[in-house]
Amino acid sequence: DCYELYRDVLGHCAKIQSRIAILDIQDGYKNRIQDGGQEDIITRFREAIGSENLSYAAVYYPWLETNITDKKDVCFDCLAMDKNEFEALLRETTAQEFFEAIIKTPVSETEEPSDIHEIADDQENQVRTAEEQIPFVDLNGFEITAEHYHLGLLATSPTYSKLIDELWSTINLLPPSSAMAGIYTAVDNDRGVWKSPANISVANVIKPTVNITHDEQENLNVDAVSGKSINAIRTFPGVGTMVWGGRTLDGNSLDWRYINVRRTMIMLEQSIKLALRAYVFEPNDANTWVTVKSMIVNFLTQKWNQGALAGATPEDAFGVQVGLGTTMTSSDILEGRMLIVVNLAIVRPAEFIVVSFEQEMQKS
Repeated sequence: DCYELYRDVLGHCAKIQSRIAILDIQDGYKNRIQDGGQEDIITRFREAIGSENLSYAAVYYPWLETNITDKKDVCFDCLAMDKNEFEALLRETTAQEFFEAIIKTPVSETEEPSDIHEIADDQENQVRTAEEQIPFVDLNGFEITAEHYHLGLLATSPTYSKLIDELWSTINLLPPSSAMAGIYTAVDNDRGVWKSPANISVANVIKPTVNITHDEQENLNVDAVSGKSINAIRTFPGVGTMVWGGRTLDGNSLDWRYINVRRTMIMLEQSIKLALRAYVFEPNDANTWVTVKSMIVNFLTQKWNQGALAGATPEDAFGVQVGLGTTMTSSDILEGRMLIVVNLAIVRPAEFIVVSFEQEMQKS
């Protein structure tokens, strides 16, 4: 059950607090509504994923038709490794072609009932001829002659050509999570973790498997019932395939609605925690507090200059508090606890940009 695994992953991310999950929709290569309107794969996902730790996940829909694997890499030796396997494949595909030819022949086109038998006899002869004429070699010489078999079958067998096309399409049909992990890394290196991983083109993609309209995306982005947001991947004319959503699953949360907010907080929190390890056995006094506060302020000022925090001044962007009577009591000091409070104003993406126009009319 993939949903049980998904829930375990979300629990792990919430416990470790240093990562998020990028999840795929099961059967995400299909249209949202299946079985004549009886099943909605997005609703199924929202119901099965649960309601815990949603801010630690981002979900994308639909899957992608890619060109990562070149068509020339899908060849004869991908299909068979010995004589028996290939003979079984040959019988299956040619037999299918044989029966399809009979079924697809309209009755109105036949002048005599015997025409059907003629078609059947002709197809049967082709099957026998194909089975008799294809030679086989032992496995030691298989790789040498595999390319010749491949080229020959492509030229003579429509069934084989169709099989290669279908296999190539299937291999290149991929869930978007792996591509999104690469996009996250590229955006982090180029702009920073605080930049939303959205409005980014996806490389090596032919198109999404499902074409999502603006109206369809509205329900993906904001669901009135569950509040669970699904990020759409869409194709735009003249632009290409774009990631068109930057929300976590926790779409109802004002604090953790956006992926970049959650990931920026993880980055800042983990960086500060790592730096504070050096002060574990230092005296819990005013000198240590001043040193710790200065270190954190310098770090956050640097991030503010880079654009990670919102505010006209550093004072507007963050605040750091530590000390007796501020964040700690005498009991805390006696028990060996140093408590630090950090307030942050993290940059949030502009999902909707409203532009107002005023047309000045010609005056008489």
